[in-house]
Amino acid sequence: MGWAQPSHAWPKFTALDCRRIKLRSANADFRCTFNESGSPAVVGNPDTFWDVYLRRTRGVWLIEGYGQG
Repeated sequence: MGWAQPSHAWPKFTALDCRRIKLRSANADFRCTFNESGSPAVVGNPDTFWDVYLRRTRGVWLIEGYGQG
């Protein structure tokens, strides 16, 4: 998030853990849990997880989407 200035206003993330919840030949879903600190900037409530959706294209995995559930 270095591009988002001022960077000191953004929350910090610790205890990141990502686990696969679904895998098919061309798609994979992961649930990533973490501890998010509060922040001086108004960026919503601290979250505890995000789901990340990947698609395999031309031999590489690309992020297709992400969100909470």
